This record gives sequence, C-alpha cells and structure tokens, in this order.
Amino acid sequence: MNLTPDQKRAATAVGSVAVTAGAGTGKTSMLAARYLHHVQTDGMSPLSVVAVTFTDKAADELRSRIRKTLNAELGDEKVIAEVEAAQISTMHALASRICRDFYDLAEIPPDFSILDDTAKPLWMAEKFEEAVSLIDPEIFRTLGFSWLTSAISVLLKDPYSSDQALSLGSDQWKETIEKTSAETVTKIITSGEWSAANAAVSECRGKDGDKLEAVRADVISAMANPKDIEALNDSLKNFARNKGAAGNWPDGGLERLRQSLGALKDHLKSCYDLATLEYGPEDDEAARRIEPLAAAFRQVRDYISAEKLRDKVLDFGDLEHYSLKILDHPEAVEHYSMRWNAFLVDEFQDTNPIQTEILSRLTANAKLTIVGDEKQAIYGFRGADIGVFSRVREEIVTARSGIEVPLSLTFRTHHELVLTMNTIFEPVLDDLHQALDADRTDRPFAAPHVHSSVVEAAKGVGKAKHRSSRPGTSPGK
Repeated sequence: MNLTPDQKRAATAVGSVAVTAGAGTGKTSMLAARYLHHVQTDGMSPLSVVAVTFTDKAADELRSRIRKTLNAELGDEKVIAEVEAAQISTMHALASRICRDFYDLAEIPPDFSILDDTAKPLWMAEKFEEAVSLIDPEIFRTLGFSWLTSAISVLLKDPYSSDQALSLGSDQWKETIEKTSAETVTKIITSGEWSAANAAVSECRGKDGDKLEAVRADVISAMANPKDIEALNDSLKNFARNKGAAGNWPDGGLERLRQSLGALKDHLKSCYDLATLEYGPEDDEAARRIEPLAAAFRQVRDYISAEKLRDKVLDFGDLEHYSLKILDHPEAVEHYSMRWNAFLVDEFQDTNPIQTEILSRLTANAKLTIVGDEKQAIYGFRGADIGVFSRVREEIVTARSGIEVPLSLTFRTHHELVLTMNTIFEPVLDDLHQALDADRTDRPFAAPHVHSSVVEAAKGVGKAKHRSSRPGTSPGK
C-alpha cells in the first residue's frame, strides 16, 4: 500500500493509537491499512476486529475499502469471507448486536424492531398523547398544559440524561453552580491571555500623572483578586475607555499594554456569564417547579417505555442504554473481551458520553484506534461531546501507553488553496487549528480573486476582519 509516513506510523502502531485527521487526509486508507495490520501482523481474524463509524453509508464504504485492501494484500478467500461477517457498522448497529446477544440481561424482547428516525416520530406522537392523558390534572394547573407538554417533549429526546438532571436537588444545584464558577475562574487565570496581561501590567509602567497609569494600578489590584470577576471586568473596561500619551510610556509599552489587556477583556467576556454564576431566588422558584415536572415526565417516560416493550420496539437511545446495562454484567464484558481484540472507531469526535462508556468497557483489554477531528463535529444536537475525543486521546497516550499521530497531508486540495485556508482558519479556530499540507501542487484552473471576512461575534455584535488575496497569492494576516 502507498501510505504517507504518518499514515504508516498510525497503521502499524504496536499498541493503541489516536489519530487526528483533517479533511481529505486519507483516514479511510489508514483505517484499512490498520485493519490489515491487525490481520496480517497481529494474526487476528477479521471476526475479532470491530470497526465503527457513524453512518450506514460510511460503514459500507469502510467495509468495501477493507475488503479491497485485504484482497490485494492477502488474497485469502477465507479472510475475505470473514470480512463480510465482521462487525463493521455504525455505533447503533453495534449496540443492537449487544442487545440481541444478551437480551435476557437487559430484560427486553429478543425479537425487537428498531424505531429509526423515520418511524419514531409517528410512533411517539401516538404514545405521547396517550401518556399525557394520564398525568395528574393538578400538575397541569400548577405548570400549565402548554409549558408542561413542551418541557416533557424536550426531556424525552434524551430521557436517561434528563432523569439524572431532574434528580438533582437544590443543594446539588448550588454545588454545581459554585463548581462551574470556580472552574471558569481557574480557566481564566491559567489562560495565555492572563499570563500576557499579567506580564504587561507588571513590566509596562507610565509616568505619574498619565491617565492610564492610575488605571493600570487598578488593573493590577483587580488581577490580584481574580475571584471578583466583576471588579476585574470593570477595570479592564475602564482601561479600554481611557487614553494615555505614548510619550509617557516606554517604547512600545502602551501598545503592548493595550493589546494584552484587550485580549484579556475579550477572553473574560466569553467566560463572564459562567464565572459570575450565583444561586438566586429564581433558582428556588425553578426548584419548586422541578418536582411536579419530574413526576409528570417520569410518568410519561414509564408509559412510553412499557409501550415499547409491549410493541417490541427500541429507539437508538434505548439501544445505547440497554447495551450499557448489559455491560454492567461481568459475563457480558468477558464474552466480548474474548471475542473482540481490536477496535477501530472513526469520527470519534461525534461520540456521546454513553457511547464512549460502552466503548470503554468493550476495549479495556483490546487495541484501540480512534480517528477524529474536533473541527468536524456535527452531532452536538444528539449529545455528542467533542471534549470526549481529547480525553480519550490523552488516555490512549498515558493509560494505554499508545501513540498520537496527526494526519495533515490532504489529498483533496491543492497547495495554494490549503495555504489560504490555513491563513484564514488559524486565528478563528485557535487551539483547534491543525495546519494542513497539500499533496497536490497544481491548480485545476486559474485562481480567482479571493476576498474573505472573519467575523468575531460577541453577544450579537460582529466585527469583521477583512482579508484579500490576488490570483496566485494567499490572504495576508
């Protein structure tokens, strides 16, 4: 196989590997080569290698690429036949298999059908109406019919997480609010913006009498007590409003101070709401509404769950929930530990916490390969958490003694376009930015004039930064 050095390093890794793959960098080829390595070098049967991705189409394409690769490199009919039977599927198909293998542990019908995204709304509409009719009328009088039914509809989109959230009491709310505020303050004072601003206010001092010199002293005082975010925010705003005389400051000192404190002010603005969270009277009012809401939600949820079992249907969320319930049993975990020795998980940035926990239990004693790119996360509306990719990537390198490999050579785009994209997206994506290189040097056609605007939005107000480029050049910063 023709692989780049990075693709080869990922494909032939001895242990687990985390791959950060930008768009068009050949991750499917790498995954097929990784699959080949498990079969050819590790001596595994395709039946003991699991490959997971997030759409049926992607799973079919991955199986086809694996089949083609193994046929070209091995030419073994038995191995190819095993590829056809191997677990190369979506996460939900994997969960469905676990549920069918151990339906007795989950206490579900063995012959269940799956409510997909097309069938589920129709089925749910009928059952929801039936369930709502059973709610205590007193709850409707307390919360209102429209508000209550709308709230329950939202909660039912993720009933398991909703139930956990509704179980929190006001004391836990207070703890969560205080913890969130403290963590946000820590995030602020450990940021690069804080370090740069702290150095600037300490090292850049103006002459006595300069308007900004007095404000600088106020900023130093505020930064010494970062828990008082409001005072710090006020001092930074005050600095931005006042003007000093450049002649009263060391060469470049005033500009350095303005830039660093301006960056800290912008960073603080993005974190301000979380950093200043406090438990108040409105939270007490919300807590009083939670109890009847929780009672009504659980009544509707339990009715719908019972109807699912009666009709022998499960939705995607149920498959995940019951799979995790099954994997609470050591005998199920041991069964899959003996059956599956390696896992390849594509689009890992789109996994949600329960899917990640399922994979964690299945892969405890297996080689794990994850491929992801936080910039390409698209399933946040289904509960996917891009932070999971970062955490598991770190776990692979530390707890699993694996390696991390970035794929940055794109085969999809030519050099000049890649250079332009790098220039545009580096300041936008910040830490998420992965600079790409291009395998192609030729342009398919004459380059047009490029004009781009990067809009920095803050609370509905956008400020555009314009970049332009002429044919054959890239936009400047």
